[in-house]
Amino acid sequence: MGPWYLDINKIIVFGNWPYDQSILVRIPRNPQVATNKTSTPLGSIGIWVSGVAGFNMLDAFSYQNAAAQDVAQTGDLIWNRNALLAEGLTFDPAGAHQPNNGQYHYHVTPQGLRFQLNDNLSYDSNTAAYIESTNNFTHSPLLGWAYDGYPIYGPYGYSDPFDPTSSIRRLAPGYQLRDGSNGTLDLSAAGRTSIPTWAAEAQGRTNVLNANKQGPNVSANFPLGWYVEDHDYLGDLGFTQGSDFDLDRFNGRTCITPDFPGGTYAYFTTVNANGSPEYPYILRSGVLWGTNRRFG
Repeated sequence: MGPWYLDINKIIVFGNWPYDQSILVRIPRNPQVATNKTSTPLGSIGIWVSGVAGFNMLDAFSYQNAAAQDVAQTGDLIWNRNALLAEGLTFDPAGAHQPNNGQYHYHVTPQGLRFQLNDNLSYDSNTAAYIESTNNFTHSPLLGWAYDGYPIYGPYGYSDPFDPTSSIRRLAPGYQLRDGSNGTLDLSAAGRTSIPTWAAEAQGRTNVLNANKQGPNVSANFPLGWYVEDHDYLGDLGFTQGSDFDLDRFNGRTCITPDFPGGTYAYFTTVNANGSPEYPYILRSGVLWGTNRRFG
């Protein structure tokens, strides 16, 4: 764990420190997919096998159109800030940080834990960097549990979700930056005048936004990817899960794993080829939660 900084040059120390937490977590043994999906909240949405909390991809900020800036808690909740881009400088080499209440947590794939569990990466102590393997992959271990009762694995799974003899590879999420490729709207040219279909469904609004609901233009202060709504789900653009990408809109799939040879629904943390976290990282902000969710 640590160290934590506030600047890219690693000079200004991040002022929050982790503290021991006393929590009780109850996870359903026989989870059921919720009929009505609701968005995950801020704060802990799952627990890693190390006891560390897992958060979704959000921080507490969203854009407030009237103020023309990101605001904590009282923003418009339409353009919601991506914790990796906004807070990533405060993450330690393992990929985690903590608020002022000391609850150490991950918003993205838990690199430190993955290394401890031999999940296809190595560690360079000279640079404090984790290095993703390039071949001879093994199926990722079970890293934790979402509070809906489903397991969370690392980035590697069977290429055929129902064939444990198939090759093992890094699983591809179903999300794409809205940069004009693969049928997405180019937000840099068109502006943040609409939200993607998955976000419109989660927010209960139409895709096209009135002027007082639109986000800021893409810029150095608000780069592409700054908001989670800067990502489109390829399944909404005519692409097919299982052939064009691996994971559904919640960042999971139904499959066989070493722990569940009879099959289960499972989430997978996602990284790109160089090991950097890839959106939506752990779970997307609208997942399978229902009445089976129990934690405290």
